[in-house]
Amino acid sequence: MDETDELMAEVVEALFEVLVQGHFSHLIEMELTPSQAQLLWLLHREPRATGVLASHLGISRPAVTQLCDRLLAKNLIRRRESDTDRRSIVVELTAPGRAAMDSLRSRRTVALSEFMARLEPDLRDGVMRGLSGLTGDRPRPASASEAPLTGSRTATPPQEASNRSGKIQPARGRLRIEWD
Repeated sequence: MDETDELMAEVVEALFEVLVQGHFSHLIEMELTPSQAQLLWLLHREPRATGVLASHLGISRPAVTQLCDRLLAKNLIRRRESDTDRRSIVVELTAPGRAAMDSLRSRRTVALSEFMARLEPDLRDGVMRGLSGLTGDRPRPASASEAPLTGSRTATPPQEASNRSGKIQPARGRLRIEWD
């Protein structure tokens, strides 16, 4: 590891410590788990179907239901039928849920500002310009339906399911079927 790599590792660790400690202490104050906060974060731009939430969180639909039940009891989210598919359930933030997200984001911004305040103004401006270059070209999905799905596949892709003789082999393991 060269000098630049070591410096970068130190900066990332210091920034991580500031942001994560502040984030977790705020979650404790708000009586939220990290998973609940992650679900709220996924909803802060737009409502999403439970299947989409499950995919993004990398958990099962029943686990999303349990997570939503807890947030519903705290009046941070609401469920409704999809406008386009009555079989699909859409989850959205309530006004208190939006306020909770705004509070989390505000606290994170304050923590980052305090961290950056250690630098001289000219140096801080240069760092911020450099950091904006890292996020400026990041593709942002226009909607939940266009968002990339995360997590691993549990079914074997079709091209891998065939053996050399061309016969289709059954997928090994479990097949996960999701409905949106």
